[in-house]
Amino acid sequence: MDASATVKSLLALMLLTALVNGGEVLQAADVSEQKDSDGTNGAETLAMIVESIERNYAPIETLQASIEQLSITPAVEKREVKQAKLAGGGRAEVTVTPVSIQRSDVVLVNDDWRSTLYDRVGDNWSLVQEANRVGDVWTFFYYQSDFAQIKFTHHLGGMMPHDPRDFGSQDMKVGLLNHLQQMKVVVARELESPTGSPLITVTFARQHDLVEQWTFDPAMNHLPTKRQNSLANGNLISEIEIDYQEIMPGVWFLRDSSTRFFNTEGPILGADAREWTQLISRRVIGEVLVNKDVGEDALTIEFGASTRIVDQTRP
Repeated sequence: MDASATVKSLLALMLLTALVNGGEVLQAADVSEQKDSDGTNGAETLAMIVESIERNYAPIETLQASIEQLSITPAVEKREVKQAKLAGGGRAEVTVTPVSIQRSDVVLVNDDWRSTLYDRVGDNWSLVQEANRVGDVWTFFYYQSDFAQIKFTHHLGGMMPHDPRDFGSQDMKVGLLNHLQQMKVVVARELESPTGSPLITVTFARQHDLVEQWTFDPAMNHLPTKRQNSLANGNLISEIEIDYQEIMPGVWFLRDSSTRFFNTEGPILGADAREWTQLISRRVIGEVLVNKDVGEDALTIEFGASTRIVDQTRP
């Protein structure tokens, strides 16, 4: 895969969030036990980060939150509704617009989740999609097409995460913690934030012409606050920044995030990056309800009598 194709695939993930198409998932190498130049063991640092993130989310048995998403794509001139083919023979409508606003109502039950997606046009909200994951089974219901897919994890193509706990990862099939554990650390260093508090920055080995650099905040149980993807020549092609709120004593959850994409001639890593090609910002709106009764059917998706269902989990 060349750099141009890689960038296009990254952009496609964001533009087609609601789709479930086939695609290759980039598999990274295992974490190795190499030492950094300053004597820090990068693999041990990464293992500590992963364990800390796991501990952060462990007290959450149930959670309910609404997340508003604003997408800006300057290259798109007008709003268009396009038909896209789905695996299994179905079709879904994809709305392409210079500016879009969506809302996702998310329910988490332990490691599983359900997401209900709405699209805003003017002052009106319309139901677009429901999705859930229960164990290794994923369901996607496209309301406008009256079409549903049920599949195992290995059937999934590249899609941005629905679960806010996985924000930072670019593929919900892999998830945040699995992604980190699959990567090979090149260097892990401690640095100071603008406020003087310590942060940890981790640079991972080059994969498919991409270099990943992450920043984790020990003050928030080592949750990721920034991820930058750059080419080997240093050109930045994507960046996500994440902020969190304390929802229980010592437990942090998403407050907001901002993702920017750049072309292959984008700014050098670390430079002032203004000429982005797409901006996607998310923020939690309203109250986050933690460990409240959500009911036995909280993760259930109901289909209509006429809904066409493609179930790939059946023999």
